[in-house]
Amino acid sequence: EDGRTIRINHLVLKGGGYVATHEDITDAVRSEDRFRSIFDAVGEGIFILGAAAGTFAEVNQPGRLMLGYDAEELAGSDIGVLSSGVGAS
Repeated sequence: EDGRTIRINHLVLKGGGYVATHEDITDAVRSEDRFRSIFDAVGEGIFILGAAAGTFAEVNQPGRLMLGYDAEELAGSDIGVLSSGVGAS
């Protein structure tokens, strides 16, 4: 009602106990919304890769248009999908 976002986590304990935590995540959600609006609004390609796997996590629409791929084609792929397979001389 007041615009806050609350995350509620439930945990059922062995023996019949129950724990619920309530966390105010309003600032995190607003930050994500601001990032998302910038990510979607800029005219340049933005490529986000997962650090551990080195795969595309997200590419905005200008980036996808630049590469000629759909989001589904890039999601989870590594940078090698963009390679021509021809080595540099």
